[in-house]
Amino acid sequence: MNDAPITLQELRTVDLFDDLDDAELAEWVALARPMSVAPGEVFAEQDQEPVGLLLLLEGEAQSLMLNQGRIEPVGRQRAPTWIAAIAVLTSSPLGVRMRADTACRLAVVAAEDFRRLALSQPAVQRRVLQQVAPVMNRLADIERSRERLAALGTMAAGLTHELNNPAAAARRSAAQLSEALEVISSAMAHFVEQVLSPENAAFRADFLEFQRRVAQYGIYNSLAQLAIKIAAPGVPDFYQGTELWDFSLVDPDNRRPVDYDRRRALLADLDAQMTADGCLACVQRLMASPRDDRLKLYATTMMLRFRRAHRELFERGAYTAVQADGARHEHLFAFLRRDGRQQALLVVPRLVTTLAPDPDTPPLGERVWGDTRLTIPLEHPACYHDIFTGACVNALEEGGRATLRASEVFEHFPVALLEGRVD
Repeated sequence: MNDAPITLQELRTVDLFDDLDDAELAEWVALARPMSVAPGEVFAEQDQEPVGLLLLLEGEAQSLMLNQGRIEPVGRQRAPTWIAAIAVLTSSPLGVRMRADTACRLAVVAAEDFRRLALSQPAVQRRVLQQVAPVMNRLADIERSRERLAALGTMAAGLTHELNNPAAAARRSAAQLSEALEVISSAMAHFVEQVLSPENAAFRADFLEFQRRVAQYGIYNSLAQLAIKIAAPGVPDFYQGTELWDFSLVDPDNRRPVDYDRRRALLADLDAQMTADGCLACVQRLMASPRDDRLKLYATTMMLRFRRAHRELFERGAYTAVQADGARHEHLFAFLRRDGRQQALLVVPRLVTTLAPDPDTPPLGERVWGDTRLTIPLEHPACYHDIFTGACVNALEEGGRATLRASEVFEHFPVALLEGRVD
């Protein structure tokens, strides 16, 4: 038996700790006690609260379920891995018996120590949640199938004699499944309550920073979706009230009351700024504070006004996909609307999280876009007019083709609707 003290190198092999630095991991080493288990020996019992987090460092173990006197294998654990995290965090009994198949070396972190460290280290919380999510999804699928299982049992009731009463078995399975789902749902709710408790300031700080990053990328994606919706063939569909940012965690609901007075006031303010300072200065102020509701309102207003002023272009104009090349070509989506000599070119970014790894740095300029270019028709205007900034984006001709530089298209604003007329 190997009862040597647990080392940093051993715990480093367990993926639960992948995101910890050595100092953080050393806290776990200090609390972990070694346990040696012989083949065939049970080291965790079903329906009992585990003594703590079990870290399987060497060997293989079998997950067994005791059901009406029968022992059924339900899974296998191979080192390195971790066991019983959810049960310990939620102070719940373990759902299976763990038995060593081979000689096993484990590290045990006492329940209270695990709860304290897990709640103080957001990286460990994320790993635990990553394990929980697919399980909950599978359970949701099972729950949706439960009524179908009961229905199958009812159908089989007429075959009781020939098939040894499968209807009763199906009903028992459905009842057991319902109880299991209630236990797991309760445990999950308890776990979430602990994670979100006021004492768990570390998790909240980590989560709020993550939410801020997601929201910032969401701003660029939202502007891209808005631009595509307005410029694409067809009639753009708007939920009332979505002219401003909405950070709620539900889909837009057009039954909510809309503060039209506020929207009228914001729009009047935007119009006054554009009249006094011009579009470019207005855009620069908005981009300095992208969570300002007026940013989305400005984009919506400018594109809808342009669409109204060029009704025939958008009602009957042809749609042509526009190709890109260069280092960032996969991050561009563009199309051209054309009616006679009139053209409107829509360009938006995509996959922004890999395009701009820092969400506080907008996807603008040559630093982001490099040599990326859009190929436009050979019959093109010398300059495309950006409806958001008023800037002129010059067309370049070289090698028998015409192009626009993405760095100029996105010099000031993260989406572009460019107007052009061929003389």
